[in-house]
Amino acid sequence: MLFVFRQCARQATSAARPLTIPRASIARPTWRGAHSLRADLPLSTKLANPPVWKHVLFCLGVSGGVLAYGAYKTETETQRIADKLSRTGLTFQPRDMRNARRIEQLEGAERSLRDRNAGKRDEDLSLQEKLVRGNILVPWFNTSEEDKFKWYIVAGCVAVWIAWQAPPLRSSMQRWFSHDPLRGHKVTHLSSAFSHQDLAHLAFNLIAFSSFVPVAVATMDRDEVAQHPRGFIAAGALLSSLASHLWSIRVRLPRAVRALRSTAPTLRNAAGAQAAVERHSIGPSLGLSGVVYAVAVYPTIADLPSMFSFPMGYGVAGLCALDIVGLIRGWRTFDHAAHLGGALFGLFWYYGGATLWTTLRNLFQRQPKYIDRADPPVNPYGK
Repeated sequence: MLFVFRQCARQATSAARPLTIPRASIARPTWRGAHSLRADLPLSTKLANPPVWKHVLFCLGVSGGVLAYGAYKTETETQRIADKLSRTGLTFQPRDMRNARRIEQLEGAERSLRDRNAGKRDEDLSLQEKLVRGNILVPWFNTSEEDKFKWYIVAGCVAVWIAWQAPPLRSSMQRWFSHDPLRGHKVTHLSSAFSHQDLAHLAFNLIAFSSFVPVAVATMDRDEVAQHPRGFIAAGALLSSLASHLWSIRVRLPRAVRALRSTAPTLRNAAGAQAAVERHSIGPSLGLSGVVYAVAVYPTIADLPSMFSFPMGYGVAGLCALDIVGLIRGWRTFDHAAHLGGALFGLFWYYGGATLWTTLRNLFQRQPKYIDRADPPVNPYGK
């Protein structure tokens, strides 16, 4: 009996002691900045104003780096083919250089097949090898640069979607192939643009992308290598994701913090608090829709021919107006900020893309350009 009394007294004494939490166990926010270092600011101010300058520098720096690398590759490859053609002593045009590059690709494929099937006659080849050569290799090398570029993007998006369907990879895909503004990762600005978790989302974006990108690439690909559209797509993906990030951090997050502070005194139970948090939550974003808006806007402004029977300008303007209303109303079904960011990037590229690309190429110019090439070229997006 005495033992039981002592145990009850010890438990009562321990229950009356104040609760202490080790300092090391207190969770800290994932971002770092001036607000998180100032003790005089309330917690709500710190949470509502995380720094964004690292994300801005990352997106602008990577976009500039990709475009600069593309300009370097274009200039070196163009100069190499120009030197090769200049040995013939004939005057040549840019389309002749594209044909020369196509011939080089075909010769390389022929050498690869010859080395692989060394010592074999045509009648000795298996049915599988004949099918691969006739139904895959030949059509692929006859495909235009615009269609090849489109299929590269489509294949990459499909591969990422397949990875999403594997349960062991789900956590890694959520971490590295979807951009969460509150997590602080920067590389996901680019990787999330080619990521789709749902089949319907993937199909809709790829159909729209395949419809608009051939017109856009045909306008840009004035040279022999398709680095210009690759840089355009990468920059469009980064900057549209940056627009979504800035909108979430600078507009939606402060709005959510204010709403939760105003409703906190009226929350009676955990269910009400959970509902309030879900109503103002900021989730991850992913998808190619920002790039689709970018490749749709400037062919529309340039009034280029399209596959649609109605003017594209009306459709694109209507979608942008719907996104503006969605931002104002706070709709969360689509990432309206990313859509408008891609549209603004396409608008910028229409007015300044050719000038920027020519300037970057001139930085890597080592000797005079080849014959019959305008320098600087006429803006290919102008009417």
